[in-house]
Amino acid sequence: DGKGIVDNSGGVLLMLNLLSVFESNGKCNYKFVFTDKEESFQQGIKYLVKDYYNDDMNKIKYHLNIDGIGVGKSLVLYPSESYYLNKWVNNDTTILLTDCSPIALINLRTFHMFSCFHKDAEIVINTQTLSNNLSKYINNDWCILNYRESNISLLSEKALMILSEIEIVFSKEKYELY
Repeated sequence: DGKGIVDNSGGVLLMLNLLSVFESNGKCNYKFVFTDKEESFQQGIKYLVKDYYNDDMNKIKYHLNIDGIGVGKSLVLYPSESYYLNKWVNNDTTILLTDCSPIALINLRTFHMFSCFHKDAEIVINTQTLSNNLSKYINNDWCILNYRESNISLLSEKALMILSEIEIVFSKEKYELY
């Protein structure tokens, strides 16, 4: 949307790097979907959910929304079960704040990943302003991942580690990653 060269291209770059890493893994099939109109109340993802998801949804293990990659040096990841996302999904399904929201509404496990400045990430962790239960779902070591701007592959490797641990998240009673 618009002139979001860092926001949009950063996410695409990360997805392309993840694709090359996943290709060498070969354990699962991956679908990469690009949607538009996030800033216009998530029209792209709402259309995708409404018109394309069907009975084959039970084959989908999880959805990962990548947004705002390239802003700052910290990467934050939170699941659809988090207080932050469910607060709006449960109270008012017409207010969809992220591209995860329409996916969460159809009960598909989803994660939202975004980057921010380290100071902002510390505020999220320390004050839990993003989610009252953030530490319940992901610990500090996994919530803040520092990376070098010159080495996007390092970010891809860490993102792959997160994705490989997602199944553990849902099998643990307190939803904590190691």
